[in-house]
Amino acid sequence: MKKLLLLLFLIPNLVMARVCSVYITSEFEVGSDKVKECNFEKGDIMKITTEGSSFGVKNNALTTRDFYCDFSQTISVVEWDKPPTLNISCVYKGQ
Repeated sequence: MKKLLLLLFLIPNLVMARVCSVYITSEFEVGSDKVKECNFEKGDIMKITTEGSSFGVKNNALTTRDFYCDFSQTISVVEWDKPPTLNISCVYKGQ
């Protein structure tokens, strides 16, 4: 019985990950600066969101994804036309 209780308390801690959002609203913003603000740990969930239709804004988001996302895990990319928005969710690979 004690082992079962111990196991029930440990399991949620093993699978819980923090989620932090990285918002990129300008082509002049640097994605790495935004990632550092979140203090990610390996395995945390990173949500990258851009608003705007300019190529620079989307490129910043995709560059951030390429550099910080773990490509061995599922990466979700959703793009809307109105309003122009790009959402990327992935697992942070750590540095």
